[in-house]
Amino acid sequence: MTEPSPNDQAAVAIELEHIRRTIEVGFTRTDGALALLVQRHDQSDETQKEHARRLDALERARWPLPSVAALVALCGLLLSLWQLTADDMATPPYGRSRPCGGAFVITGALLAL
Repeated sequence: MTEPSPNDQAAVAIELEHIRRTIEVGFTRTDGALALLVQRHDQSDETQKEHARRLDALERARWPLPSVAALVALCGLLLSLWQLTADDMATPPYGRSRPCGGAFVITGALLAL
């Protein structure tokens, strides 16, 4: 086969049509890939919103451990103070006094804080 001359109008039109088809196929492929990326992005957004909603629900329903720990420590401190005052009042004013164990309980309660 011989090469058509550059001045041949029919050959130029055929080549232009071939280039146009090639570009159109490339744009179609690009549009398809872009549509797939947009679909995946939308799915990722929905998944992210679902996870955020579930995380919010978990945060609202979680057990407030630091508050409970502080409350238990405060109760322990109050009970040890009550035990200390009860031990001091139970000690007779005469004779041997027994050692006070309340100080150890207070120290333990303060360390729990």
